[in-house]
Amino acid sequence: MPWNSRFIKPIVPAKGRPIATKDALDYISALPPSEQSAITQEIADAVEMAARGSGPLRPTEACMVRLVHGPVAIADEAPAEQPVTVRRDRIYLSGRELFLVALIEMRSLLMASKVKPVPDGYHTVTPYLIVDDAENVIDFLQKAFDAELFNEMTKRPDDKVMHAALKIGNSMIMIADSSEFVKASPAMLYLYVPDADAAYQKAIKAGGTSIMEPSNQFYGDRSGGVKDPAGNSWFVGTHVEDVSAADLKKRAEEELKKRGKAA
Repeated sequence: MPWNSRFIKPIVPAKGRPIATKDALDYISALPPSEQSAITQEIADAVEMAARGSGPLRPTEACMVRLVHGPVAIADEAPAEQPVTVRRDRIYLSGRELFLVALIEMRSLLMASKVKPVPDGYHTVTPYLIVDDAENVIDFLQKAFDAELFNEMTKRPDDKVMHAALKIGNSMIMIADSSEFVKASPAMLYLYVPDADAAYQKAIKAGGTSIMEPSNQFYGDRSGGVKDPAGNSWFVGTHVEDVSAADLKKRAEEELKKRGKAA
């Protein structure tokens, strides 16, 4: 693998003490995004090559690096015959291991600095369903709405679902089995779909219990609903008409009058 030292040299100088990893992160953060990506990859390559005993990492003169995780630890050069020694607040390393530690710390910092406050795939609000028999509900959601497990579900010692995340369309929901700490609580969710009638029928075939068949609503949606095995209500809607605020108010009043007469 060809080695490009354009970025590594300023961070781990060929001579003298390597820059502390926090300083290195500050240095990297000041670079343009394209160069940040390049140096991230270069550090990863350096670690991989060092693990194989190749690449630019060679035994060097005495040097020092400040580590960033946990208590402050200073890494100094160790005798070649004893490459790693830990004593109180100091970690003694030989030259190549020392550089490897520095690079791994830089990579960890870079990865941590790129963590997104809202994970990929999620939006601001994420429904969290607490149900009895979560796996049965998950099975229903997969059959009814093509839900996909976002990652492997976490189980409790009693084999109940501690946590699971599912993706339905472009949205996420979380689900878990009830426990002595958190009791099951039915919820109501509304899904926008291309075809409310087809989605309703699919949910019924998956084992849903009908709440109401799809019909055109005064607010501009065609919608219907089902209950899942845990009693949660899932309404599916397709927007079929844009309704102005004035018309919506008028239609809502008319709808309430009709409901009053029906009661």
